Amino acid sequence: MNRLIGLVRFLFREFGPLIVFYGVNHFYGIKPAIVASLTVALVEAVTLRIKKRPMSNFFKYSLAMTLVFSAVDLSLETPVLIRYESAIGNILTAVFFGLTLRAGKKPVIQEFAENRRRAAGEPAFDLRPDLMFFFRACTVIWAIYFVSKAGFYVWVANHYSMEEALAMRTVVGNATLYGLMFVNIYFAKPIIRIMAKLRGTSALPEAS
Repeated sequence: MNRLIGLVRFLFREFGPLIVFYGVNHFYGIKPAIVASLTVALVEAVTLRIKKRPMSNFFKYSLAMTLVFSAVDLSLETPVLIRYESAIGNILTAVFFGLTLRAGKKPVIQEFAENRRRAAGEPAFDLRPDLMFFFRACTVIWAIYFVSKAGFYVWVANHYSMEEALAMRTVVGNATLYGLMFVNIYFAKPIIRIMAKLRGTSALPEAS
């Protein structure tokens, strides 16, 4: 139960604005969704500042993206960027993931995993080589995923109406996002075991 609660806290802390955006957009439309997601992002930022908790790099990136796209969309009478902004956002996210692979940087998947364990009250990782390799490999896979999804969104935008494109993006985007997230979270141990065998090691880092 603690693990589930920690997972929910982690998801809302890192993806809260996005979750709120899709929910509000479904029932009330794009502009209320923009305002709601922007409000959630700012409230979370202020809360972290008051509690003197550090903002994760991904949260900072998400907040910046929310502010920029919200400001552009709300300044227009009709949010014309909505047709392509998801593709642009996915490309920028892929770039962000890739930049965390630079020497001396913490891979973003490692940051996600550490934040999730912290939210669940679990002990920190024992960062052995196989676990670090897993975090880096997963970060590469996620970067490729976001590039691929951006390409799909551009194709959809050019072949379907706005309403059809939004529906397809919502279904495909959410299904693939949560599917890949589920694999990363609940199949980490088997994947690391396979990596350990391929790399000729027998040690299994603590991961759950």
